[in-house]
Amino acid sequence: MTSRAGVCCAAALALFCAGCIQRAPRPTAEPYLKSLRSSQNPDDLYKAAIALGNMREAKAAPLLAVHLSNKSPRVRAQVAMALGQIGDPASAPYLRKALI
Repeated sequence: MTSRAGVCCAAALALFCAGCIQRAPRPTAEPYLKSLRSSQNPDDLYKAAIALGNMREAKAAPLLAVHLSNKSPRVRAQVAMALGQIGDPASAPYLRKALI
């Protein structure tokens, strides 16, 4: 196979894969938002913060901010990371307060 043919095959495969990814169902934030609202279990809160941060779910920011004062340092750290991933400027005061 020539170099040009190899590049064409790789490009075609990449386009096919990109199409599959676009059509894949996006996970919903609702179960994780529910965990933030109702669970006291640190593992549930930690996992919800990871998922919502990865989703960059802006509507989760106020719920996440509540958990910046959680007893678990692991939860607090992951909530701060999730708020950073979401990037909502409205979260900045909550993050500053958590540092003090």
